[in-house]
Amino acid sequence: DDKTRAGPPRPLSTVKFPHLTSMGGKGFFWCCASRDMVERDVIVSTPSPTRASNLVFRGTKLPAGSTAKDLVALGQFVDLLGADIAADEVPKALRFIRARKYVIKDALALWLTHQDWLVKEDIDLILEEPVDADLDSQVTGMYNPVVLNGSARDGRLVMYRKLGVLDIDKLKGRAAGVPHLVRRHVREMERLRMRMEKDTQGVGPLGGHLTILDLHGVTLGKFMSSRTFWQSIGGVDQHHYAEMLGALLIINPPPLTEWAVNSVKKFLDPDTAAKIHIRSGDPRVFMHEYVAPENLPGELRPAPAGPAEVTGGNSGLHGSASAASRSGSRSSGSRVPPPTHRV
Repeated sequence: DDKTRAGPPRPLSTVKFPHLTSMGGKGFFWCCASRDMVERDVIVSTPSPTRASNLVFRGTKLPAGSTAKDLVALGQFVDLLGADIAADEVPKALRFIRARKYVIKDALALWLTHQDWLVKEDIDLILEEPVDADLDSQVTGMYNPVVLNGSARDGRLVMYRKLGVLDIDKLKGRAAGVPHLVRRHVREMERLRMRMEKDTQGVGPLGGHLTILDLHGVTLGKFMSSRTFWQSIGGVDQHHYAEMLGALLIINPPPLTEWAVNSVKKFLDPDTAAKIHIRSGDPRVFMHEYVAPENLPGELRPAPAGPAEVTGGNSGLHGSASAASRSGSRSSGSRVPPPTHRV
């Protein structure tokens, strides 16, 4: 959590994006998988150790996963920009280039818009800004995305979002509102970005991260009242954190979630749609397949073995993984593969 200091935070402007608004309820999923996010070999590729890049651009070594195409495109990007970029901005520039499918003028337009946003919203100071304890507690109780310690078993960093407690209606009349929730989201995305760009052990800054969306407690009413929030952070992620998502795992899905997700996928780039996965059943049974138990929040760690399991009897609802799969734990057709495969 951020250090508590005197004075209220500077709210992030609530951004409206017409193309997201026109999607109606689909904005929830656009916040997590924009059309600009492209992933290759999402389903069946077996992860291998990230190979260090031997490519160098004007004295700066490119991050792991960079290609000759990236090197050429980066040169074109900087030439069109008309100025050098700092070495620590190279990973972000490459993500923006990939997000715009190597159309350099489009990548530059995205970059310039992003630079203006950084200044307007004081993003460079967001992790150091004063935080009002009362406002922060209200926001934390509604939306508290967390970058987990360690990484997923395939080397990706992990962000956990517990959405069932988000109820915008309860914020009405309070000092904290959607702009403060969005500010909290940006704060955590900045922490994630910084960790990704320093990552030398996992998939690196170009490999994307795993987002776990926990929908336990989500209702239609809560979702509909939160549409403005989802549309806002959808626009933020699409325009300022492009190509940072590697995979999206939805757990504890309420009824009709699979139908809703499959409906949204029809409007997405096929590679983007392939990133979205749903896993039904007790997450304590299967989450250790993707993230080591010691790195999971307490509510997602494997449940202690009950007497029936110890004595070899029938397993209960929260029994072993094999018992759970026999008793009905299931996933959608786009299930995230087991740990020997990349999420």
